[in-house]
Amino acid sequence: MAMDSAEVQRSLGLLAGILKEECLQAKVDAFCDVHCDAFDRAEENKLSYTPIFQEFQSIVERHLELRLMEEGVNVAALMRHLPGFLQQPQNGELPGDVVELLSAAAYSDFFAFKSLMLERKKWRAVMEARAMRNETCKSIVLIAVDLLDQVGFTLFYLQCLKAQLNSLIFQAIGPVLVIGWITSLVGGAYIVRRAYCDRGGGSEALRRICRYYELYSLAVDVIGQLALTAWVDTFFSHVLTKQVKAIQYFSTLADGLVKLSLLFCG
Repeated sequence: MAMDSAEVQRSLGLLAGILKEECLQAKVDAFCDVHCDAFDRAEENKLSYTPIFQEFQSIVERHLELRLMEEGVNVAALMRHLPGFLQQPQNGELPGDVVELLSAAAYSDFFAFKSLMLERKKWRAVMEARAMRNETCKSIVLIAVDLLDQVGFTLFYLQCLKAQLNSLIFQAIGPVLVIGWITSLVGGAYIVRRAYCDRGGGSEALRRICRYYELYSLAVDVIGQLALTAWVDTFFSHVLTKQVKAIQYFSTLADGLVKLSLLFCG
């Protein structure tokens, strides 16, 4: 199939537009995320870089080819007529935007490709550091409200103990309190250790640990404490002072609300 100069020019204009599309950039970013850690800033290039660069070119070329075909361009015909088109005096080189995009996007030059990889690696490191700081701050808030909850429940327990309640449900308060403190101290210590000492897995690992901790605490700790507090308040209202009751309800509800917000919004 023959292509005249106008068709070639149109095809190159389409190519320039395709190179700017977000879907192509998303593919490039995803590829860089997978392979950028293999690159370093040493002047000597490793042999392992070559197949990565070749795979990158293959992915980009295949994407460009498919998109041009979707736009009705005969790619094979374009490749046959492009050299002749460029040999014409008025078409001595590719349009500037096509050349600029091809070079800037590192589709044809290895050193530009390596620079792209290193920049992506640097960007990922910055994003990971920022995410780690955010997760660390959230984990500290999580531990603080959990300890506040345990203090409130301890005061509640001591008030009930002082009133010498002997019911079976009251006897469950002691074990719940012990389990709550063990969970808070052990879980809090583990989270702090992962946040400041052993950062294996990065921010995602810390996020998962905090989420498991929140789910367990909400299901066992917060709900259990609220149920016991409401039961004592209902059937033994004379036992609790207003101050202890206010502290316990406030600390438990605050603990639950903070954990829910971190769970669903964090």
